[in-house]
Amino acid sequence: RNQLLSSIRQDSGIKVARQNEDFIVTLLNPSQQQTIIYGNYGLPFSLKIMTQQQLYDAAVNENGATFLMPVGEEDHQPNLWFDMVKPSGNTQAVMLARSIKTLYRGEVKGVLMIRISERYLNSISKESDIGNGSHSFITDSSGLVYAARDKFVSLGDQLDIKLAQAIVEASEGPDNDEEDYEVPVWNDGSRNFLVFASKLPEFDLYFTGLLPQEYINAELNSTAFRIIIMMMLIVVVMIVLSSFFAYIIADPLKKVIDGMHEARRGNLTVEVKLNALREVEEVSSNFNEMMDEINRLVINVTDKEKQKRIAELKALQAQINPHFLSNTLNTARWMASLQGNHNVDDLISSLIQLINATIGAKNDMITIEEELDNIRCFLRIQEYRYFDKFKTVFDIEPDILTCMIPRLLLQPLVENALVHGIAMLDGQGTLVIKGMLENEAIRLQVTDNGAGMNQERLAEIEEGSVVSAFNGIGINNVRERIKLNFGDGFGLSINSVPELFTTCEIKIPAIRNNKEIIPDNAEDNADR
Repeated sequence: RNQLLSSIRQDSGIKVARQNEDFIVTLLNPSQQQTIIYGNYGLPFSLKIMTQQQLYDAAVNENGATFLMPVGEEDHQPNLWFDMVKPSGNTQAVMLARSIKTLYRGEVKGVLMIRISERYLNSISKESDIGNGSHSFITDSSGLVYAARDKFVSLGDQLDIKLAQAIVEASEGPDNDEEDYEVPVWNDGSRNFLVFASKLPEFDLYFTGLLPQEYINAELNSTAFRIIIMMMLIVVVMIVLSSFFAYIIADPLKKVIDGMHEARRGNLTVEVKLNALREVEEVSSNFNEMMDEINRLVINVTDKEKQKRIAELKALQAQINPHFLSNTLNTARWMASLQGNHNVDDLISSLIQLINATIGAKNDMITIEEELDNIRCFLRIQEYRYFDKFKTVFDIEPDILTCMIPRLLLQPLVENALVHGIAMLDGQGTLVIKGMLENEAIRLQVTDNGAGMNQERLAEIEEGSVVSAFNGIGINNVRERIKLNFGDGFGLSINSVPELFTTCEIKIPAIRNNKEIIPDNAEDNADR
């Protein structure tokens, strides 16, 4: 027995924050003898024998579940404990009873009973005040009251069956898909009450609140009135703020608009300075940045136009009067002809034609046919230099001969193929100059089967460190001239494999008489 009592004290773990008379824990054996586990002065409470037996039997029948039963003053019989608690009016209580059985055979060895005073339960209900005229209490599903906040109901009262049903319905709440759920309403004969309830399933108890419907209506009317007043104040404030912001926004924006009108009249240096809202200042700042960008673009366009005019002549180093040089060479040619030196005559004749095509030339653009004639003169001069080191193959579509090309655009590519490609061969090399019309653009290719170039050599050419010995124009200068004349859609590309070949390709638009052309056979040429 002592071991059983010790185990119960250890496992129960009861923590009490009230006076001892609010909680009493006893163990009742089958002989109806009480053993105090916790309580007031160690005295057993004095339930009548019939009430105590009823509580014992009900707990045993629950088969291990907790049984609850309210008890009042009439359920006690006088004893020393009763005489001590009666003056405080603490004779109303709720009894919790649970049977204790053996582990293996399931024999009932007693019933553990806990007495919780009505005063303590009422203190819990008093904390749930939900509004003026409301009532709070604790009941079970049958409507039996276990505690109440006020005198609306008392411990042990049996609620109206409709109210009990409303409490159960309120505790279940709305279903997940139920959108038109309404709070249950109960009428006490004179007033309607909204019923709110929360279930404590372990004990089949319901924490219940009743709120008068007129309280809700009064609150709604009061809230609606406050909302109307608030809306009127908001309207007044919005009118004042609108006037204020219209002033601080409209005036700065007018200055920005004036600046735009000034820019439209041609003043691209206009600048708008504001000390206003951040958003308006951002508008003016973006406007100023836009004007700066326009000025920068205008300057760039002007500079590019200047560069376009001088780029072709920038690398021409000779400052000799072309007529004097041409006359001197003609004299030398005449003397060579008189002496029967036809090779020198041919060499000087080619040089004169090439000089006339470069020094002192007035037109920036010439036909592809004229450019090829200059290339042939240049190649005749190189044939005397390299002594039959190479042969040249021209593969030019006739349709492009009358199209325009910047002067001296092909010559640096041809010279580069001879000096850095074919000159490195032990035997004779081949130079192929090809021209075609493809997709509304002209492609001119210069290919040699010389030494080829590695990546380092290609990088040097890209950087412009390789220049023509004849006119000082580098490969990179050719690319820049194409970009300046025709834009980013055209340019120069180089493909080379060491010890095999090098191909330089120029892509320019098809232009005849300074107008872009799209010949009828462009599509056929593109397919070829």
